[in-house]
Amino acid sequence: MGNLTKKIIVSLALITALVFAYSTQASACHFTDVLINANCTEEGGGYKIKFTITTEAYVPASKLGWSYSIEYELTIKDLQSGVTIDTVNGSSSFTCTGIPEPSLYLIVQSGSVVIPECGQYELTGEVKLLRTASLTAIRTGALKAQTASSTGLLEDRVELSPITVTCPFDLEGCTPGFWKNHTRFKNWNAWEGTGYDPTNDFDATFGVDLFDPDINLLQALQARGGGMNKIARHATAALLNAAHPDVDYPLNTPNEVILFVQDVVYFVEGKDIDTLVNYNEYGTPGFCD
Repeated sequence: MGNLTKKIIVSLALITALVFAYSTQASACHFTDVLINANCTEEGGGYKIKFTITTEAYVPASKLGWSYSIEYELTIKDLQSGVTIDTVNGSSSFTCTGIPEPSLYLIVQSGSVVIPECGQYELTGEVKLLRTASLTAIRTGALKAQTASSTGLLEDRVELSPITVTCPFDLEGCTPGFWKNHTRFKNWNAWEGTGYDPTNDFDATFGVDLFDPDINLLQALQARGGGMNKIARHATAALLNAAHPDVDYPLNTPNEVILFVQDVVYFVEGKDIDTLVNYNEYGTPGFCD
């Protein structure tokens, strides 16, 4: 993908509500739930990934009057290149009112990232619960003013489960099974126009040294199971998808596929064969479906 112009729009919506009450008071502040949702829409000639992070922070009544901050850091990575597009930060704050007690605070934080080109993007990150200010505590029915300073004290941290977003939703890709069953040895040769033949040597084609004895591209598509066989199967399908003029594959050229597969074989960080597995299952109406 070319140079990426980015516009980050982060709008924080804070809902400070006492929505639940526990029958038993816990002693420590913590997250009870952290969720992230994201989708991609077409906007202004490009694409926009919109995300929402929803957190529920439990604060016991003993923390009456304390102020808290919920902060997030979200990383957006291009799965095709393995490059981090940007890191987005945001925060919301609330004060423990203690009614009812103990209390669960619902915080919703949302934003968007403008992306001008199609592809697959992975969102990862973390959310932190911090104690940030002084308190005035009410204890046993009598008013007792107490002050303390504990700015930025970490109460809890949660890693966000990675979420993958595709921009747009009409990318194409045919499965290894499709390419295996449509060769020049069958009634319809779907390989025609790709520049590749079922008898081409796999290792020589991809510039790797995986198989001894050697296997050809058709044998790679026929390989079963995981490990090297999974790599061979989906690498070959990806190569043919990228090479065929009627398939709008996320990797635009065979050379991009070859370089990606080499990174997978030699364990380059951020490159995983499951990326190609996902690409190869997009389908192509009228061609491989």
